[in-house]
Amino acid sequence: MFIFPSADNGKYIVEYRNLAKNSVQGDVGLYIDEILLGSSIERTKLLFTQGTEVLSCFQRDSVLYLNLTSNLLDMGDGVIEIKEGFALLEKNIKKNFPDIKKVEFFIEGKSVFEN
Repeated sequence: MFIFPSADNGKYIVEYRNLAKNSVQGDVGLYIDEILLGSSIERTKLLFTQGTEVLSCFQRDSVLYLNLTSNLLDMGDGVIEIKEGFALLEKNIKKNFPDIKKVEFFIEGKSVFEN
């Protein structure tokens, strides 16, 4: 299940896709790659600027460490605010992978939210 922001009314649109199991990048990595591509449904916004990629993604215990490329900082048409993008990405990950309780975000190796 993928949750994307609607371009029309500020609500969310749910999309379902069949993803391969045991992919090279792992189930969580594949899921994140797919959500970063955006929705196949018209009238949705992107979570981050198109071209944002995963540099690294690994899970230790119940924490996922996700390092993304810095081009996500470039705002553009059809992209939600960056902070909202992180919140929605974390919500998507936790809904689909219940063993993940927390997501630590990094941009080019630098922590996004300092504790």
